[in-house]
Amino acid sequence: MTPEQLTEFINKHSSIIESFRRSASNFQYEKNARRQKGKQFSEARLEHEVDLMVAAFIDNVYTKIKSGVAEKRLHPYESWVDFIETKNVLDSLEDDVSTIVFE
Repeated sequence: MTPEQLTEFINKHSSIIESFRRSASNFQYEKNARRQKGKQFSEARLEHEVDLMVAAFIDNVYTKIKSGVAEKRLHPYESWVDFIETKNVLDSLEDDVSTIVFE
């Protein structure tokens, strides 16, 4: 499974990435509000910062899952799905994202 496939899978079966994006966006906007008026980021820059946070989150999730998956040569995608479902990865991620605190 590629990172793109993982993202698609997560989006199809949960709202984890959407929830993370919402939390990251709130964090970036609050952080920006504390900046001096002349140093505040533009809307586009804030969205870019959120995109970077989401990309890092997905990369981290992908790396952690990849280390636990024993890919089968003929069915690597199914190996990932089996691992994700067997280990309740999406449930764990939902719990983690719901309690995440950015600093």
